[in-house]
Amino acid sequence: MEQTNQQQPLILVFYLDPILMAEPQIIQPFIQGVNEQLEKKNANVLAYFLRCAEGESERVTCINPIQVEPAKMEEINKMVEDIKKQFDINQSATIKKCTCIEGEACSNCNN
Repeated sequence: MEQTNQQQPLILVFYLDPILMAEPQIIQPFIQGVNEQLEKKNANVLAYFLRCAEGESERVTCINPIQVEPAKMEEINKMVEDIKKQFDINQSATIKKCTCIEGEACSNCNN
């Protein structure tokens, strides 16, 4: 079943500093906070958190499928699917709260 533009979520892409992204004690609470706010507002939004390319500034990009031409939206959908495959992202953008014990393997934070 094909979605109409009104059903497709907004796409938020957070381009963040690679050093920040490498610090789980900083990035995980940030991601959790963003996702909690989106859930709290029952927002139809997909949020992705990616590293900035070297020399780029941190930024947030918002893609509104209602305002995107159909040909461009196909390209965007392909990019989203590629991101999901590359990072093994399921349909939910929610991050599980880490409950690991230091020194033990954890599937939530990959420790």
